[in-house]
Amino acid sequence: EMRAAFAAIRIEAGVVRVNMGVLGNVVPQLHIHIVGRWPGDPAWPGPVWGVEGKVAYEPVARAELITRLTTRLDPRRGS
Repeated sequence: EMRAAFAAIRIEAGVVRVNMGVLGNVVPQLHIHIVGRWPGDPAWPGPVWGVEGKVAYEPVARAELITRLTTRLDPRRGS
């Protein structure tokens, strides 16, 4: 599943690097962050955690991105 998520992020976002962070310090359950990175992102080359200046996706763009990523992760959902 993580390989599929890495591939989906790499293909969709056209990133040069994909980082993974396994954290559990804020919420009680283990969760994994898979983050696409490219030169010029606000945190490059440092960690993304705590960097100011994040911009949220517009609702329509967010929904479209979720649909594309979901389809890449499970092609059966796109049919």
